[in-house]
Amino acid sequence: METKRSKNKRILEQDLQSYRVETSERNQVHHSYELEDRFTSALSQGNREKVYETLSDLYGIPNVSADADKKVLLQQLDASAGIMSRDEKKQIEYMVVASITLASRVAIRSGVDPFRSYDISNIFLQRTSEVRDPEQYWGLLFEVIDTYLTEIQNAHSSEMRSIHVLHAKQYVGRNLNRELTLERIAEELGLSPWYLSRVFKE
Repeated sequence: METKRSKNKRILEQDLQSYRVETSERNQVHHSYELEDRFTSALSQGNREKVYETLSDLYGIPNVSADADKKVLLQQLDASAGIMSRDEKKQIEYMVVASITLASRVAIRSGVDPFRSYDISNIFLQRTSEVRDPEQYWGLLFEVIDTYLTEIQNAHSSEMRSIHVLHAKQYVGRNLNRELTLERIAEELGLSPWYLSRVFKE
């Protein structure tokens, strides 16, 4: 007698085979992991231009940008992310949901507070359920990308401030027996006294 686990595995294998036949007949190949990695790398660096460039490649659409005509984007959309639904609205909804999830994880790895990143993700996921027109998904996707780019850029700048504060404290700790001034510490760290003073005030 077939167990539930082996039955589920058999059904999954049948579904995989059917899916592969369907995508092969449509001449659709899932984008590569390397392409997804380029997208996450650009996002983690806060590089807006590269993010949109790889987004174009991910979704098989030339010149993706927040200014693009949403109707044209929908017409050009291919299923390079895979066929997640045969329904056009659901297909793009799932693509946006996957992008939100991916962006939130990249943001956390890039220094954004996990609770903040998850909360932002949840807000955008809630908004996907409110979208009625497939074109609106593009606006939502661009808002997600821009929000996470800003969050990551902010994390990078505060991270640098934290590193400078840490190095300054370490320098002071190693040199307690010396006369220390703001100018001397800043010079040792290669920073301006004004900047170092500002960082400590924050």
